[in-house]
Amino acid sequence: MSTIRVSNFAILSDRSTEILTAVECLKPGQKACSADSDGNIGSGNRGKNNFGTNNIGNSNIGYYAKCYKNDDDS
Repeated sequence: MSTIRVSNFAILSDRSTEILTAVECLKPGQKACSADSDGNIGSGNRGKNNFGTNNIGNSNIGYYAKCYKNDDDS
């Protein structure tokens, strides 16, 4: 699958690409969540760059995910 690198809009092709997506549902006029100083979006996260609730470790997406190996930021 071809993808676009957001930083410079270059098209990446002829490779395997992993895509992760997160959706935040908001009521009209409601502001989106912003990341804290550790890059976490959501509540109760311990680590960095998590999206969701009560994640432990780094770079998790979802609810109460634990990630102790393959942490990007350790």
